[in-house]
Amino acid sequence: MRWPIHRKIGIGIVVIGLAPLVYATLRIYSHNWEPLAVRVRLAPGEFQSPVFKTDRNGRYLISLTFNPLPDLTRQQCMMGVPVFPRECDAITQTVDFDWQIVSKDGGVAQSGSYKVLSYSGAEATFGVFQGKRGKRWRALLRIRRDAGELNATWPKLVVHPGGEYWEGLPELYGYSLLWAKTVGIFGLLWVLAPMCFQALNRRKQRSYQLQIL
Repeated sequence: MRWPIHRKIGIGIVVIGLAPLVYATLRIYSHNWEPLAVRVRLAPGEFQSPVFKTDRNGRYLISLTFNPLPDLTRQQCMMGVPVFPRECDAITQTVDFDWQIVSKDGGVAQSGSYKVLSYSGAEATFGVFQGKRGKRWRALLRIRRDAGELNATWPKLVVHPGGEYWEGLPELYGYSLLWAKTVGIFGLLWVLAPMCFQALNRRKQRSYQLQIL
């Protein structure tokens, strides 16, 4: 059965409307945005994370996340966040360790000592390494000091891609959703309107034929 030209055009418009949304959705769900999120107790000793896999070539960030305490400023001082020097005068930093990211075969990709590079609330980013698509890694910590009450806030060691990979995705998804609604509805109307007119014409013709009879 051959489709009328208006139906082909309408379906083409719907496809054009949905294409950006499909692309944005694939961008969001085709990557692992948190390849590692593991609970860690910050007590003197050695810590080795489970193996995790990166699925893109590029920058990955290593962070510590904590459940927020009522006194967030005090918690940040213990985390070593360099934001309130005066408020931290009487509060000792309790997070202190050396870290390494090693490949599955034991090669060291990056290493360093804990130092807050950026932070947000009760999350502190302290390291960066270059991931490779399909490669497997471990995070190693050599913890020098007990984190004290911070251990009661469920600290987690987290690895995630750099912000440049995901910062524009919410806007891309929002605009593509708006485009899909606008253009997709127009395409559906283009398909359905002639069908409705044809149905009305057939109904009028039947009514006219009944009147003649």
